[in-house]
Parts: sequence; structure tokens; C-alpha cells
Amino acid sequence: MRARVRAVAKAIGVLVAFVVVEGLFGWELRDRFDRFVPGHGPERDLHVRGMADFLGAALATLLIGRWAPTRLGVAPARDVLPGAATGFGIGAAAGVIALALAVPAGGAAWSLDGGTAAEWLRHVGVLVVLLLPAAAFEELVCRGVPFRVLAGLLGAPVAAILLSAAFAALHLSNPGITPLALVAIFCAGLFLTLAVLARGGLWTATGAHLGWNLALAALAAPVSGLAMPAPLLDYAPGGPAWLTGGAFGPEGGALGLVALLLAAAAMAWWRAQAPPAPAGADPSAQDGIP
Repeated sequence: MRARVRAVAKAIGVLVAFVVVEGLFGWELRDRFDRFVPGHGPERDLHVRGMADFLGAALATLLIGRWAPTRLGVAPARDVLPGAATGFGIGAAAGVIALALAVPAGGAAWSLDGGTAAEWLRHVGVLVVLLLPAAAFEELVCRGVPFRVLAGLLGAPVAAILLSAAFAALHLSNPGITPLALVAIFCAGLFLTLAVLARGGLWTATGAHLGWNLALAALAAPVSGLAMPAPLLDYAPGGPAWLTGGAFGPEGGALGLVALLLAAAAMAWWRAQAPPAPAGADPSAQDGIP
């Protein structure tokens, strides 16, 4: 009984310390970046916020993560590139499927807006710089140390449910959020939890997160309620909004939910193909699998 109480107290302490450190560093860095990063506009603000939040979460992970009770999400170096690439591929494919389904089902369509292919390629490069820090931040916060702590205390399934709910709650202030969008984002959290439990751990989850966001943004579709206009292409989501997501993007519609469930199934299948851990190895260090 005493051991259980100590474990619970340690877990609470680690979680509180992580949140406090991440919050203090994140807000301080955001304030500094706001003062010293030139420019203005939504893209600059997104980049400033994403970089500050990511660095705050990374510092909290480095400072607090050593006291987490398990090594969930820690991947061997040999798995980093395969994990990140596979995660990115599954996430991007899911985003494309969500948009493609909306064409026959909801009348979604693209039109050319006069831009060039070279401008579009440069824009995609900028999108990577904008979207990667935000994706990495959300993975560190929802599938990093907090997930490791809760999984060690309550088990991975309960931790996945709790932190997928927290992941959805992070989007409550996004423009045009709806109950269906919250359900879809919760399911996205479960998909990303499967990714962090697969080969590559957090690298796989971050790749999958970036893949989904980048596929939508590169094709000029909204991402979680944020408009992402692109050169060369204009996107009309069609309707009804409950089906296609409308102005919120595919995450706000039933078709996006279907695509995310397909992505989760693909990730679960890929995880099942992973080779078994070597005899005598610490199972908590193998690809983030407890």
C-alpha cells in the first residue's frame, strides 16, 4: 500500500512539475519571440507560438522526463527514420483520403488560382517550418512525459483515453469547433497514441501528426479551423459541413473521422509487424511498448 501511495505521489509530482516547467518556459519564450522576431500576420504568429511552445515542452521533457516511471516513447536510433517516415506516410495518406472522399460525397473541389508550381513548392517548404514545431509540441505534451507517467500508473489504454481527451480540449478555442470535430480530434489522439506505441515512438507520432496537417494545408484545406490558403490551388469543401468538415477542415466532418479510423487501423497493423524484442531486453525500452 505504501509503495502504491508513493507511486501515485511521484506521478502527480512529475505531472505538476512538467506542466509548470513547460508553461513557464513556453510563456517566457513566446514573449521573447514576440518582441524579437520580425514581421506580423497569422503565419508569423503561428510560427512564434509553435516554436515557443515546442521549446518549452522540449525543455520540460529534458528536465522532468528522467523521473517518469517508464521509458514509453523512447526509441532506438535505428528506428527513428523508419518510424518518422512511416508515420508521416500514414498521416499524409489519411489526410488525402479525407479530402478525396469529400469530392464524390460532398461536392468538394479544387480550382487553379493563377499561382505557379514553383510557388506552391516553396509554400510547402514554408508549411513544414510552420507546422512541425506545433506538431512536435502537441506530441511531447500529449504523448510524451505525461503519457509515460499515466501509462506507468494506470496502464497505456487509460492513459490514451485521458490524454486523447486532453488533446481534443487543446483545440476548444479553434475557430468553428463543433462536437463532431472534438470527437474526430479525440480519435486522432488515439491514432497518434498507436503511433507512439509503434516502432519509432515519439518520432513516429510526430511524423504522423505532421503528415496529416501538411497534406491538408498543402492542398489548401483548413487545418483544425485555421485557413491555409495556398498558391496554385483554391479548395472548396462542399457540404454539408457535418460530412466534409466545411470551414473547419476534414477533422470537423464524418469523412475525416473515417479517414482517421483507417489511419489508426493502418498504424495498428504496422505496429503488429514489428520484430520481437531481443531476449533479455527491457520491454519498456522497445519502441515505446510497455
